[in-house]
Amino acid sequence: MESTPEATMNDVQRLGDTRKCPACGSEIDPGAYHCPRCRNYFCYRCRSRVSTSEPQFQCINQQCDYHGKLICSVCDPEVVKEEEPTIYQDRVGGWWPAVATCAVILFLVALFYTHFWIALSLAAAAFASAAYGFHRAGLNVFDSVKKVIEPRHSTHHSCIRCSKPVKECR
Repeated sequence: MESTPEATMNDVQRLGDTRKCPACGSEIDPGAYHCPRCRNYFCYRCRSRVSTSEPQFQCINQQCDYHGKLICSVCDPEVVKEEEPTIYQDRVGGWWPAVATCAVILFLVALFYTHFWIALSLAAAAFASAAYGFHRAGLNVFDSVKKVIEPRHSTHHSCIRCSKPVKECR
């Protein structure tokens, strides 16, 4: 069986007696969502009371039967839409400050016992070998750029009758 827009529109039936107020039972217009006698607002579809603190929605499509009618958040559930993820690059610092600090300390200690050039070459060799060792171990020695992907989603409501966007009323 093939689904057509007319078939899905007929699936949305209003509940209860549409000629009576669901709160007080007085006669009202079948298209009403507010009772002038008891001054209660109710959902146009399920006929349950809707307080001012609850989310309320109205269809903005003028060709829809539900245009301007008050719909509760139970009859018009929230739809989550996945959006394109945000992608950016972030700099990640490496271990080079720690390796350089150790090489400088080694240089100062070696300078106390040996000549300047020997201490300098010993510190440079220690820095290079430590950096190579960290690199082989998989640690980042110098700064690098890391790709960060942040997933995004948005929430929205649409009319249960025509599936067009609705506006939130307060």
